[in-house]
Amino acid sequence: MTRPSTAETGVSVLIHCNAGLQYGMGHLMRALTLSAEALERGWAVAFAGDFDDEAQRILSERIDRDRVFAIERDDQREALPRLTESLAPRVVHIDSYLPEADVLLGGPYLLSSVQDGAFGARTADLTIDPTLDAESDAEASRRGATHLSGIGFAMIRPQVRAERGRWSPSSARSRVLVVLGGTDPHHYTPRVLESLSASRRRLDITVVAPASVNDEVQEIAARSSSQATVTGFLHDLPAAAVAHDLVISAAGTSVWDLACMGVPTAMVCVTENQERGYDAAAARGLAVGVQRDPSGSWAGVEDEIVSLLDDESRLRELSSIGMATVDGLGAWRVAAAWESLLEIPMRGAVMAGEDLEVRRATMADATLLFEWRNDPDTRRMSRSTGIVAWEDHLVWFSSVLSDPTRELFVVESEGQPVGTVRWDRRSGIDWEASISLAPSSRGKGMSHRVLAAGERGIRSAEARRLIAGINQENLPSRRLFARAGYLPHAPADAQGFAEYAKLLPPVGGE
Repeated sequence: MTRPSTAETGVSVLIHCNAGLQYGMGHLMRALTLSAEALERGWAVAFAGDFDDEAQRILSERIDRDRVFAIERDDQREALPRLTESLAPRVVHIDSYLPEADVLLGGPYLLSSVQDGAFGARTADLTIDPTLDAESDAEASRRGATHLSGIGFAMIRPQVRAERGRWSPSSARSRVLVVLGGTDPHHYTPRVLESLSASRRRLDITVVAPASVNDEVQEIAARSSSQATVTGFLHDLPAAAVAHDLVISAAGTSVWDLACMGVPTAMVCVTENQERGYDAAAARGLAVGVQRDPSGSWAGVEDEIVSLLDDESRLRELSSIGMATVDGLGAWRVAAAWESLLEIPMRGAVMAGEDLEVRRATMADATLLFEWRNDPDTRRMSRSTGIVAWEDHLVWFSSVLSDPTRELFVVESEGQPVGTVRWDRRSGIDWEASISLAPSSRGKGMSHRVLAAGERGIRSAEARRLIAGINQENLPSRRLFARAGYLPHAPADAQGFAEYAKLLPPVGGE
């Protein structure tokens, strides 16, 4: 992949976010996860935003001091454009929902921006909505030229990924960790501990209490019938999480970290912008929602927590669903998308292929597709490179035509077949592409039009994300799918095939 030049300023990506008591630390931690991936790929990274002393301390541990630009919020509308002009980054990444960040729109760089549904939605070259089920939300705001959405883009720290799969329940199943974020401006942490202290069972509780609520939490802990340990900070929160039977967490990005590790989680919705994620996670069985309106009554929450702790099979189910849902590759996908978009521009309207006809294959196409399948160039770039016998082909072809999880389309130009596109359903929304050109159609600029026609065909099915497995040595295929809007989705496997993906707008969406 092409890396941006840093010869002039030493900076190839500028990340804008804000962090501190006023803003919380969530945006910074997510941005730092992405920066770690960028640094590993050889990028030079700078940060700009309103950072308090604690945020600057955290930044200084990961980013060179001369690449951290602390700009108070009131000054950002003037200072951010000047800074981008001075640094001349190839990529600017926004992880802020505040309007001041809008001054970065329209600059001479690739602009990517994180949003949470409508929160932070803005026009950019690349927009990322890393919330659960965002890819299926027809009402979601999609303003990016390219839009990435869904929990697959949750940016999971390496420290979190290192603990993946290490959780197991204790024999007593009474260890509970309470962590509602770095600031807790609404003082919900004391209410959680008060509720747990009313439990019919003695629990072993660890509470992470920000300074703003520490005294109140300490007072509740002192009179609790449970064993309550209060701390202001956990040096290794992921390791602490896997050492507990259950974590009570705010319904923000920490839920995705816990899911990735396989740690059972009970959620408290502490801000309005967490409601969407809270509802989606509870609906998917990824976590248990125990308090959607923490300003209301907490009656019965302690019984719900104890019942959950008593149900080991439910805890294990939460752990399994979490790991299956959050694979931890979000930061990899976003950084890889930057590289792909810089390396291979998309063709946009040129991809239409509307001059070609597309139809479902029939048994009458068996002989033609058999000849195409055994063409030497076709076999060389396929996962299976051997010659296929006619009898085996007939068995396979019949099974494809009768399989409801497969769609095989023949693409024609003026009534003559020029290619095929097969789609294999991999999940509820994912369909994997396999494209083949007629030998006589190669070298004529047909591949992108055939692919576009195949995409028109699959839109009648329940497809939301299109996947392509591409041999990394097949540069023409990589360019074909990249120009059609497919971005890196998973690293190459042992056979050298990497996955690329393209998100389709949902039915009724924009």
